[in-house]
Amino acid sequence: MSEEKKTDLPPEKVEPTLQPPIKPNHLSGFISEEFDKITEAFAKAQGQFELVVCDCVNPHFKSKYASKSSIIKATTKGLSENGLVFTQLEHGDSMINLLLHVSGQWYRSKTPILKAKQDAHGHGAGLTYAERFGMKAMLRVAIEGEDDDGNAAAGKGPPPPNKKPPARKPTDLVNNQELKRLFTVATTKDIPSELMKEFFTLQYGYTTSKQLTNGQWSDVMKMLSHKDTDHNSVSLIVDGLKAEKKMSDEAQNPNGDKEVPF
Repeated sequence: MSEEKKTDLPPEKVEPTLQPPIKPNHLSGFISEEFDKITEAFAKAQGQFELVVCDCVNPHFKSKYASKSSIIKATTKGLSENGLVFTQLEHGDSMINLLLHVSGQWYRSKTPILKAKQDAHGHGAGLTYAERFGMKAMLRVAIEGEDDDGNAAAGKGPPPPNKKPPARKPTDLVNNQELKRLFTVATTKDIPSELMKEFFTLQYGYTTSKQLTNGQWSDVMKMLSHKDTDHNSVSLIVDGLKAEKKMSDEAQNPNGDKEVPF
């Protein structure tokens, strides 16, 4: 039996394989696994966006705000020329905002549909607000002047200047136990009591939460109980109410404290 010939050749060199870098997962569900192409396209699109015009007037507060159509008009060209499309889907109590790229990459965000009233009008107002705010937040558009888009979803806002809140029966007022429950729910969602008190002042024109009626308490509780309500969403509503009040005050006193020159 012949012996196998031995050789002095070195063993075959094995090239190391390069492992792909571990991708961050803290944005899982909000951004596609690959996002280089959509990021580059979106950066170019933003540079082409036009200034959004406030084309609607709130007859109650005599203030202006930007409609959904105005935002679409200002952004469609920039998006389409860079292979992007923005769309929205209503899902339960939230509005899903989607920015899609021709490569298949995407961004996603979620806006809560907050309803000050639990009826058809309240749902429609909350839906409209979620559409506008979701579009503005995701596309990061510049809006002409102040924009009070949150008014319809947040309710009727504070009473007009120099008008007292409507008279109520004592039996209609909330009790201490109900107020304690309201602030407990707010605390569990990291919403400071001072922010809630500011909301009551701007929304209803009250100097203390004890002026809330049972109906108003119920509306606020439903808003706070929404799964997507948090410190940021309430802060956005308060900011919108502040803008409304400012524009309402300016409409009532266009000359401010300046002396009229004639």
